[in-house]
Amino acid sequence: MVAVSALLVAHEEAAPEIVKTITQMLYEHRNELIAINPRAASIQSPQASQNLGFPLHPGARSYYTQDNPPFFVEYAETMGFLLSVSILTASGIWQFRLWLIGHQKNRADSYNLEILSLIAAVEQATTIGELQTLRQQLFSILRRVVIDLDVDKISPESFQSFTFPWEVAMTTLYHQEMTIHREARAAMEEG
Repeated sequence: MVAVSALLVAHEEAAPEIVKTITQMLYEHRNELIAINPRAASIQSPQASQNLGFPLHPGARSYYTQDNPPFFVEYAETMGFLLSVSILTASGIWQFRLWLIGHQKNRADSYNLEILSLIAAVEQATTIGELQTLRQQLFSILRRVVIDLDVDKISPESFQSFTFPWEVAMTTLYHQEMTIHREARAAMEEG
C-alpha cells in the first residue's frame, strides 16, 4: 500500500495570528472535519523529529507551544535551588568575614594587653638595663604586629587601635629613662 502525505504550507510573510487561528481550527474542530471528510483523520501535528525541509511557521509554532509553561514556571525549582544555594553561599561568606574580623580584633587585643603589661613593667623598672630589655620587647611586638598586618592577621583598624597603646608605652619608657637618669645624677652629686 502506498501512502501519500500532504502538508498545509503557509507563506513566511503570512500573518502569524491568521496561521495560528487556522491551525487552531484544524485541531479544535477535528471531529467535525472528519465527519465531513474522513481523510481529515490523518491531520497530525509536525513532530520535532520530522524533517519538513523548511521551518515551522511562527503562527503554527505559537499554537503548538501555547501549552508549554513559561520559562520561569518550567525552571522554577531549579531557579529556587540556585537562589537558595546562592543565599547560603553568601551567608557563609558573610559569616566567615565576621569570624575573620573578630579573629583579627582578638589578635590585636592580645597585642594591646601585652603592651599594657609592658607599661606596668616600665613603671616598675629601676635600671636602664631593664628599660632596654623592655624597649626590645616593645619593638618585637611592633614587628609582629606589622607582619600580622601584612598577612591580614589583623585589620588596618586593629593596627590603628594598637598604635596608641604602643606610643603610650614608648612615651612612658622615655619618661622612666629620664627619671632614672635624673635620680642617678642626683645620687652622684650627693655622693
